[in-house]
Amino acid sequence: ALPIFDVELTAEELALSDAQLELARAESTAREAREALHAALGLAQPLAGWQLAAASPLAALPADALADVEARALGASLDLERSRARMRAQALGAGIEAWDAAFASFELGIAAQRDPDLGETGVGPSLALALPIFDAGAPARAAALGELRALVAEHAVLTVEIRTQARRLRERVLAADARVVALQDVHLPALRRFVTDTLRNYNAMQIGAFDVVRARKRELDGERELVRSQAAARRARLELEELLAGRLARGAAPRGAEDDPAPQATSHLSNGGGH
Repeated sequence: ALPIFDVELTAEELALSDAQLELARAESTAREAREALHAALGLAQPLAGWQLAAASPLAALPADALADVEARALGASLDLERSRARMRAQALGAGIEAWDAAFASFELGIAAQRDPDLGETGVGPSLALALPIFDAGAPARAAALGELRALVAEHAVLTVEIRTQARRLRERVLAADARVVALQDVHLPALRRFVTDTLRNYNAMQIGAFDVVRARKRELDGERELVRSQAAARRARLELEELLAGRLARGAAPRGAEDDPAPQATSHLSNGGGH
């Protein structure tokens, strides 16, 4: 047998201490997550001894799951529908009775204009709308029209925000799924082969017991990373599904595989959601 030196023993004892501290942090996080779930379920008295079912593997996305996400998100957006209703009401206040026809008669979009002096391009909403010039209520109409222009600008900004978030979430889903596949198909199999080879060398008395422990720890770290990556991939899919169902989540910080794993329901992106 190979000799074990004091410094090696001390290093392994420190590694064990770090693992115990990490376990304590994880257990504390799990207890807090359980209480948050109890509150979300409206349970005055938490159920004792319940356990979450094991998460099923991520199913492959349908070929058309991420197609036309921008158009689908715009078509399903409840925020855009509310914005249209506000513009319609304001248009009526400005004296535009047939708003739907008027909406089709003016140009509403994102106009880009290049500054010849600065060499920069500015992007913003453009609006052209014809109203009667001679009108006894012209000042009130002008004020109402100014408010309408502000609402149109807000609508254009909201449209850009939804498009941007749709693209961002689509890329997050693709990246998260690719990470899960790489861990499952390449990284973890390599770690398992490494553990097997290490055990063979240990049986041949070429390495010490601590080398086997370290190899096994690397394998466990890889398995934990896979769990975290699967959780991140599920969150990305759920957030994109939420956007395609009509809800724009504002102020959400990007999440990655480094987040703490959290139980997530398995879901599959549908091809619907837009209209």
